[in-house]
Amino acid sequence: MSLVALEQPFELNELDQRLVELYSAKEYTKKTNKQIATELGISEQTFYKHLKKDSVKDAIVKEARKAGEMLLPLAVDEARKILESSKSSDTSKTKIIQLVFQSGGLTKSLEEQRNTLQPAKEVDSMDLDKLMLAYGIKKNSDNSKA
Repeated sequence: MSLVALEQPFELNELDQRLVELYSAKEYTKKTNKQIATELGISEQTFYKHLKKDSVKDAIVKEARKAGEMLLPLAVDEARKILESSKSSDTSKTKIIQLVFQSGGLTKSLEEQRNTLQPAKEVDSMDLDKLMLAYGIKKNSDNSKA
């Protein structure tokens, strides 16, 4: 097999594509795997057999990423509103900033720090402090309510 063939995306057959669509929508439709299998006209055992395929797994992950990317602008807008609101607590603002930094890979979560026994980089905490100051958040705001 050539490298070009490896780089080309594998196309799913109709059944697998429909399985990916239904499985990816489970959170919204609240359908069970058995219900999805029934809707596809296959047994639950066959459903799991298809679900184990790498191509199907990859397609499900791709669908989840697309859904996340669609929600990202809304999440950023809501985070901005909380950060700019004088009614939001310092704790809420701090949590949002921490999540943004963590999702960007700029800091480690407390659990990651504990597991590796390595503190987050000094520059990360300095940047976090600067960002918190820019939004008028007081340092050591752990006593505030979220």
